[in-house]
Amino acid sequence: MDIRKKESGQRSTESERGETSTGEGEAEGEAEGEKGQQASSSQKEQGETEELQQMDQEAEEDQVITERGEQTGQERENDEAAAATHSTTGFDLGDKDTGPRQVKLKSYPHDTFGTQKRAFNHSWFEKHNWLEYSVNQNAAFCFPCRVFGKNIKHDSLVSDEGEDSPNGAFTCMELLKEFDPFLQKHKPPSNTQYILPTSQNDTIDCCAQEVTSVIVSKMTKSKVYAIMADKARNENAEQLAVCVRYVSEGAVKECFLALAEIKSFDAQSIANEIQQQIQNNGLAELKCVAQTYDGAAVMSGSTGGVQAHFRRLHPEAIYVHFYTHQVNLVLCNTCKAVPEAVELFSLLECVYSFFSTSLVNHHKFIKTQAKLGLTKTELVQLSNTHWACQLQSISAVLETLPAILECLSAIGSPIAVGLRAKLYKFSAVYALLMFQLILSVTEGLHKFLQKETLDLAEAFICKQAVCDTLKGKHSDAFGCVKQWVRKYFTDLQSCLLKKTRFNI
Repeated sequence: MDIRKKESGQRSTESERGETSTGEGEAEGEAEGEKGQQASSSQKEQGETEELQQMDQEAEEDQVITERGEQTGQERENDEAAAATHSTTGFDLGDKDTGPRQVKLKSYPHDTFGTQKRAFNHSWFEKHNWLEYSVNQNAAFCFPCRVFGKNIKHDSLVSDEGEDSPNGAFTCMELLKEFDPFLQKHKPPSNTQYILPTSQNDTIDCCAQEVTSVIVSKMTKSKVYAIMADKARNENAEQLAVCVRYVSEGAVKECFLALAEIKSFDAQSIANEIQQQIQNNGLAELKCVAQTYDGAAVMSGSTGGVQAHFRRLHPEAIYVHFYTHQVNLVLCNTCKAVPEAVELFSLLECVYSFFSTSLVNHHKFIKTQAKLGLTKTELVQLSNTHWACQLQSISAVLETLPAILECLSAIGSPIAVGLRAKLYKFSAVYALLMFQLILSVTEGLHKFLQKETLDLAEAFICKQAVCDTLKGKHSDAFGCVKQWVRKYFTDLQSCLLKKTRFNI
């Protein structure tokens, strides 16, 4: 009996456990079912939301495409009207009288180059003033090559270097062919394009040799000459430019002879390089009667300078300091002794640095010029060796002074506020106009002294005339200058306050 009771009790306990586990299983199943329903419902809602978002996006894209289509249609009409003005005849390119025909359209036809579609861009006109575009042919041309090369077939220039595109090097070869008997007989292979750098450099060297040979032959007939040399930096290399001055058929000629890279900058090395260029060009047997350099000690030293070393080889070669360099030194040293001039040129350099070192400031400066109706003008950096830059810098500031002042006000940085306070003074405007007047007089002397036909008597007469003119300005012209400055300053204030057009 006890055993049966125990067995029956165990069975009842197991049955209860089974029912409990079954109930728990059902509960878990119901919970999982509810979670599945919730997940499916959330996925469904998410899918509906994504579908609605996609529909909205497609609707927006359709609207944008429609607007673009309307805009493109309007632009196309404008382009067609602009193109029609340039294609009334079959020939729509420029000539010697009109210059390059530069048609500016908002969009140009696309051509296929391999797997890419490319089109002309009117911004290339700003970089290349010799470039022109034909609407009829949908092609770009080099104006000089096309006008002066009458029988050139491949005169279309394409900015993209496609495999099937004609190139400027081939065009130049065709142009040279008209004047060279050897090239007229030479028949290159049909696939020749002369686009390799080595081929182009060889062509340039050949042309240089031909030009130099003509110069040397004329110098040989003259029998005497003068040598001129000056250093010039090209990126990381220091170069020596060598020129010659001689008489040919009763006229004075100045010609470029060679450009040599120099490794050492002492007087002996420079003198040796000049002598080497003379020998390389076959001028050793001719008599050099003068040598002309700047006033640097390494060039002009009477005992250890280039002129002293060169004179040991050419005793007749007297040294002449560059006339224009002498004028530059006089003006530079004179302005250093005048506090107002030092302050003015320091201010101009600060203004140039402010707008040139920052692309954001430079962009605002250009936009403000257009807003005020001014001609687009870039500021000019000052130079101690090229005094003409001072006049160009002053003129550029005077032409764009309203735009400069408005930009400085809009930027509002401490540096901008300080520069505006200095520029927006009667004394600053007076100094700008006064130095523009003075340097305009001396600029004429600069250009006159650079004439290749100039002689010593003419140089003295021109120098004396400039001195007399400056004395006259000092005695009777400053009253007129003050009235001019007052009018300029009044117009400047009106332009800034009323936003009217500014005329100098």
